[in-house]
Amino acid sequence: MKKILIFILSITLIFTSTSPAAVMAQTAEDVQIYGDITLTTILDGNVRTAIYYDGSTTYEAIYNTESSELYIDGEKVSVETVENLERFVKGYESNLEDATVTPFYNDPGIGVEEWKFDWIDNGSINAAGLAVGAIAAGLAAIFTKGVAIPLIASTASVIASNVSSGKTTFYYTWMRWSRPHYNWPLFAKEYKHIINFYGNSAKTDFITRIEFIDI
Repeated sequence: MKKILIFILSITLIFTSTSPAAVMAQTAEDVQIYGDITLTTILDGNVRTAIYYDGSTTYEAIYNTESSELYIDGEKVSVETVENLERFVKGYESNLEDATVTPFYNDPGIGVEEWKFDWIDNGSINAAGLAVGAIAAGLAAIFTKGVAIPLIASTASVIASNVSSGKTTFYYTWMRWSRPHYNWPLFAKEYKHIINFYGNSAKTDFITRIEFIDI
């Protein structure tokens, strides 16, 4: 009887202890390299850390996914800027509930099926005093899905150049189309994004455009 009790106690301890796999699931690290840029993102519970190295300078951003607090190189970023960056990230990660949906505006594109318009969103970002790397690190920390370095680097460069020209805020129009994935049309979609950047709220001061397809 004593042996049976010891065996049962051993089994209970095995199943109630935290397994190594469970511990690993709480912390995830990803490293991407694109040209001279190295981007390291670390997720530890509800805290995401992004380390952006451009070949000469390192920037670190720490973002709390629950409180929405963002620190870049130890300094807390203003609530307004964080909210701007969070909204911008939504354009990549999900449908925007309050964006303007125009289902009749389609782009023939290339392929068997045409691109169907999902939504258009207009926003702005106030990033006064932040350098390119700092903005990139901040965006990378807020992203919760796969991070595209070219998108982050290009966006950060646009924002920083706009700020350096004496303007503290830049404006954008983000449009997204979708169609069934060319390999798995029944199970997945591919998305086409076009982001236009402007130097004024009237959208007459065009800066540049970023286009990419997310598969």
